[in-house]
Amino acid sequence: FLGPPHTIVILSILHSSMAQNPNQRLYHEKQVLKRCAIHAVNNLLQEKVYTKEGFDEIAHSLSPDSFINPHKSVIGWGDYDINVILVAIQKRGFGIKWFDRRKDLALVNFDLISGLIINSSNPQLFGLFSGKHWIAIPKIEDTFYNTDSKLTYPLPFRTHDDLVTHLQKLQKSNAAEIILVFKPEHEEQIMQQENKETPHESN
Repeated sequence: FLGPPHTIVILSILHSSMAQNPNQRLYHEKQVLKRCAIHAVNNLLQEKVYTKEGFDEIAHSLSPDSFINPHKSVIGWGDYDINVILVAIQKRGFGIKWFDRRKDLALVNFDLISGLIINSSNPQLFGLFSGKHWIAIPKIEDTFYNTDSKLTYPLPFRTHDDLVTHLQKLQKSNAAEIILVFKPEHEEQIMQQENKETPHESN
C-alpha cells in the first residue's frame, strides 16, 4: 500500500532533503540579520548556548557606563565585535589565541585544536562596501566542519591539508583573521616549533 499521493510527495521531499544534507546530526544556525557572531559561537559549541539577550548582556558588561555600546549594533541587529565573542567562548571553559598571519598555518597542531573562529571580509551592495562576517569551524570526532551560517548545511574538510588550503585562501582573498580555540591545558602545545637549520661547523 503506497498511501495517498500527498504522502508520497512528502516522503519524496524528506528523502531529497536528507540526501542533500549528509550532516544533519550537526548543529547549524542559519544567518539572521547581522547576528553571525552568535551563530558562529553556537555552531562552534554545537548547541544553542547564546541568544541575542545573552550577547547583549556580555556587551553591556564590557562597557557598562557607555551611552552607546561600542561592542554591538545600536539598532539591535547584532554586529557584535570580537570582544563579545571571546568572552562568550571563554565562559564555556575554552582558551583562545589569535593566529599570527605571518606564520605558516602548517605549524598549527590541529590535533589539539577544538575549533576555529574566522573573521573575513564580506562584500556588500555589489562590492561597493565591505563588512565583517564571523564563521565557526568546529572539530567533531576528529573532522573539521565549515558551519558558516550562510551555508545551506555544514561542509566537512576531508583532511587537515584541505582545511589549511581553505584558510590560506581566506587569508589571501578576504584578509581573514583566524582565532584558535582549544582546551586551556593545550595552550603551550597548539603551535609547533618552526624548523631551524643547524649551522654547519667549519673544518
